Amino acid sequence: MQTIQTATDESLYIFTNLGNCFMLDVGKIPETMRLKERGSLLTGLVAGLADGETAVQLLCAKSDEMGKFGELLFVTKNGQVKRTAAGEYGIRRARFAAINLKGDDQVVAVETVKEDDTGEILLVTRLGMGLRFRLYEIPTTGRATAGVRGIELSDGDELCWMMAHKDGDLLLLISDRGFGKRMMMDDIDRQKRATKGQKLLGITKTGETGTQLAALLNVTGVQQVAFTQKSGHVTTMGMFEIPVERRSAKGQLLVNVLLDDVVTEATALSV
Repeated sequence: MQTIQTATDESLYIFTNLGNCFMLDVGKIPETMRLKERGSLLTGLVAGLADGETAVQLLCAKSDEMGKFGELLFVTKNGQVKRTAAGEYGIRRARFAAINLKGDDQVVAVETVKEDDTGEILLVTRLGMGLRFRLYEIPTTGRATAGVRGIELSDGDELCWMMAHKDGDLLLLISDRGFGKRMMMDDIDRQKRATKGQKLLGITKTGETGTQLAALLNVTGVQQVAFTQKSGHVTTMGMFEIPVERRSAKGQLLVNVLLDDVVTEATALSV
């Protein structure tokens, strides 16, 4: 869930999984005074959305003030990363290309970063591989470019999560079969961009502990987490119940999964 503070003279820039950016004037969004109202579907407000096209990131600003966001960092499921000055997206057009996608590639995340950011990024794949590297390894390119290789993927794998982080952060990983663990970010070796990275959770061919990673969270300072299964059943746990383990550990059984009622989501809870 994302909450954005807006003003009626600003525009909403909607970045989608298919690499497009849609511009919507805030004043055209119906206003409501009752919290229980469902609101308006995006398809009813924005023209030209394709089947299966969904919002990945929303930014709100006047067109000539998009530069205040610094740079935009794009990550795609096929392992590409792209870094572009946010000011290049301050276009008064209903729809335009945000990134040049190739083949069946899709955008999985868009984040804002400072132009002089020297921090790090963590990329994590569906099969539990993680690559940690410096942001400065990603060159800044133009709006309609494809970017560069972020992580080298194995056959059948795809990039699902991007996370900016700090030294000392705690991560939580859980597989679809309910095996999970907490681990220190510092336990992941820093490597070069465009390599395969390291295994973060024991996803094996037998599927004993899981066939894929279901969720990744930064749980630094978090007290509780909720795990949601395919059936809608929710299991809530305190962080103290989940051991901190090394990167090489396979994790513990956190959620009992019967048949195909797999874990689909994890949510950090505020208390």
